[in-house]
Amino acid sequence: MANLDMLGRLRVPLPFLVGFVQDTTKRLQDVIPRNIEYLAITDDLAIQNVDANDYKAWPIYEWEDSAIVGLFRAWLEDWRACTPHLRGISLQINWGMDYDQWSPRIQHQLRALGAQAGVQLELIDLSDET
Repeated sequence: MANLDMLGRLRVPLPFLVGFVQDTTKRLQDVIPRNIEYLAITDDLAIQNVDANDYKAWPIYEWEDSAIVGLFRAWLEDWRACTPHLRGISLQINWGMDYDQWSPRIQHQLRALGAQAGVQLELIDLSDET
């Protein structure tokens, strides 16, 4: 995906970028197209964890919220070097799907990362859209 140089906007589930299994060696800056302007990352594929018996053909989504914060932190520390045209990021998450995930503290950390990096980072709660 990183070689899609003409791509300006992208909406993609997180596992398409870094896989289903939490892996601290994965880096967003290695997979996001260089010329991206607007990126929306979703948790669309996390729904399969709600009832794993119904989704045996799919891998289990294993990313924890704190690891996702780490992904964003590593990328946003030097985002201008790898995505110089970036204007905005949205993290589109179903905040209400898992009470152990996406605590107010984690949401605050994500907002603070965007502010510190000088990038508009919007958190969109998809649970409000049902």
